[in-house]
Amino acid sequence: MSDMSLAELKKDLTLSLTDSAEYLDDQLGQLLTVAANELARIKRRTRNAGLTLQAGESLYDAPADLIAFKARVWGQKQRTLFQPWEPGYPQTLPTVSVIEGNPKQLQLCFAPTAQLIARLGSEFRFTYYARHILSENAEDTTVNPADRDLLLLRAQAEAMKVLSIRYADKTISSKQMISGAARIGTPAALYKEFLAEFERRASC
Repeated sequence: MSDMSLAELKKDLTLSLTDSAEYLDDQLGQLLTVAANELARIKRRTRNAGLTLQAGESLYDAPADLIAFKARVWGQKQRTLFQPWEPGYPQTLPTVSVIEGNPKQLQLCFAPTAQLIARLGSEFRFTYYARHILSENAEDTTVNPADRDLLLLRAQAEAMKVLSIRYADKTISSKQMISGAARIGTPAALYKEFLAEFERRASC
């Protein structure tokens, strides 16, 4: 099985960047983090979570790794137990939006009442899309080992983007193997090529 530790990912990224790696040694972790976030955007990672509701309160801190809200679980059980015309059926449940900030917050479209909380429970369960974690402990890295090459490819693209900006007035050539063919070009051109290849492969 492929080693998914951050140290090994940095090592393989360094090898893949060949001579260009010397310009990016202090940024390898950041490049991989950007790549992991982009991978989560396409190959989404779903997690479960809950928050404790308070009557009259509609704003709550979101999980630290939240990218986007997926679905509300709270109240769904009651909707399966009762018919819409029966008294126990919750006719209206709050929708949820994400408020950007540090931390991000979840905004319920209306504050639940004490009566609604008493009927449906105080724990608001939901699912959400989460960022990936890259850890020095391979078992704690959340990227699927099957997506390792995709992660490195996106990190390579980000590396070329950084090089094209940082050294816009210099000539830097980089090599990379894609589909068995060696490609040589400027960082800006390679960024576009690697990014297009990542999007194509990730969406398959």
